[in-house]
Amino acid sequence: MHYAVIAANSRVDIGSFVQIADNSTVRDNNHEIRVGLGFMTDLPTVTSDVFIGDDVWIGRGCAVLAGALIGEGAVIGANAVVTGTVPPKSISAGVPARQLRMRPEGRPTESGPEGPIGFRGS
Repeated sequence: MHYAVIAANSRVDIGSFVQIADNSTVRDNNHEIRVGLGFMTDLPTVTSDVFIGDDVWIGRGCAVLAGALIGEGAVIGANAVVTGTVPPKSISAGVPARQLRMRPEGRPTESGPEGPIGFRGS
């Protein structure tokens, strides 16, 4: 089964041409954890807006959590947990997600370092 969950109590803004892969979740709320309260206790909920810019690719199994801001053109690697700001046109991954590098400019060519693998068309 392939699915993604988008759960909003406040605000989740998703731009145009955003790809969200299967088993990912985008949530604008989370439970506050307090010492002395059991996990089965009705914990307070913290809500903070989530913004995802245009042309963003969110990989399989990602969690985009309350307060996340993903800039235009960013790529989020599989299974990452986004809790803060991801710069535009960056590639981020990990738990928590951190910037690894920037996306290359332009299109690759047959003789370029990336080669033709993974790119469609000309």
